[in-house]
Amino acid sequence: ELVQNEVIGRVIGISIHVLGDKPESYWYGGYTGRAQTDWRMHRDSSGGGILIMNAVHNIDYLRFITGLEVLRVYAEYDTLATSGVDVEDIISVTMRYANGAIGFIEALSCARGSYGPSQWAGDRIFGSDGTLVITQPLRLYTVREDAGFAPHQWVEVTTPPLERSDRALFIEEFVKAVASGQSPPVSGEDGLASIAVIEAAYRSNEEGHAIEPAQLMA
Repeated sequence: ELVQNEVIGRVIGISIHVLGDKPESYWYGGYTGRAQTDWRMHRDSSGGGILIMNAVHNIDYLRFITGLEVLRVYAEYDTLATSGVDVEDIISVTMRYANGAIGFIEALSCARGSYGPSQWAGDRIFGSDGTLVITQPLRLYTVREDAGFAPHQWVEVTTPPLERSDRALFIEEFVKAVASGQSPPVSGEDGLASIAVIEAAYRSNEEGHAIEPAQLMA
């Protein structure tokens, strides 16, 4: 609502930061270690590293919040500090959005000093009239006098706590949609749009030029 009501004005920039320090055990047992498997280590079985494993969720929810589609993507990635894997442990992505905004992704699974396999460092939505930092609680800065928030200073915006985990809520709504024959809250097209951005980033690194996600969905 803060974005749709233009509390920060027109969206001009988006920055995504996913910083993690995945230990060696992660590549053989995941976050919990419940199952011993090495599929995460190999691109042909996992699809990729930190971008498709973790940052895809940020791409997805920021698309939902802003309603913006990515027009083209340029990316560079490598495996620089994780031995024995053939997926990226560091990637930088630049995105141009349909409204002209520019977005950035900084994602590392080898960011020493980060907590756990994946840590959200506070994604940001930059607007012509302010900035929204996606933390808990949200942090907002706006220059608008009529936005309902103190202007020209950082304020915290609290949101109601969830009764259950977001994952549980999603599964519940999905089951309801299937049982009633209705459309699910997140469509297959929504998922495809996010995956197309991921694939465009990987192809951009491989081919050395910007890639348009829409071309991959044609």
